[in-house]
Amino acid sequence: MKKLFFAAALFSLFSFTLFAQDKPAVIEVTGSAEIKIVPDQMEMNVSINVDSDDLASGKNLNDESTSRVLDVLKKLNIPDKDIRTTGINMQKVKDTYKKTVNYTVKNSISFKTSDISQYAIITQELIKIDNVYIQNTLLTSTKAIETRVKAREEALLAAKKKAEEMAAVLNMSIGNPVLITENQGSYYPSPFNVSYNTQPLMESNPDIFKSGMLSISSSVKVVFLLK
Repeated sequence: MKKLFFAAALFSLFSFTLFAQDKPAVIEVTGSAEIKIVPDQMEMNVSINVDSDDLASGKNLNDESTSRVLDVLKKLNIPDKDIRTTGINMQKVKDTYKKTVNYTVKNSISFKTSDISQYAIITQELIKIDNVYIQNTLLTSTKAIETRVKAREEALLAAKKKAEEMAAVLNMSIGNPVLITENQGSYYPSPFNVSYNTQPLMESNPDIFKSGMLSISSSVKVVFLLK
């Protein structure tokens, strides 16, 4: 019995040694890169909300405000293809305590423009309209995809450089990569999350609005052979 156990243990050790000898030496590293670019596009979301005790009256008021918003966008030369409406939404709100019935009529308009300098005039014109609320504004870039590709390339180069430096410390060099994994990258549009319906200043100050920069990053994991 002891001889059988010893033989099995010896076989396992021999198999492990062969496996360790066949397994190539590798080095696993990560690399990351971040690129900041100037935004060249602005996206804005506007809601038109009306509360009324009469559904027909509430809908008419909503339609009127919606039309005025679209007129402003047309006057500012924002093309129809860059304007999207969600369509009207109507809800009945019952107050069992006061025994009243009211109606909420909503609509939303989203649009985008490449002229970010219009931010001040757009907001000033829109908040003059009754029942209109500017929900949020995002600054984005039409070059986001190509910038993400470039960030990934820089992340791979960073990973390679790190592997070469680490291998050199051990008097070794790296071979071909055997595994490349891209981690979740990031793209951060510049948000202006606001919701207001107050009267603007009579004159706009162009220095109030700053577009800032957009951050696009990439992160990779690479396994290289060692030689």
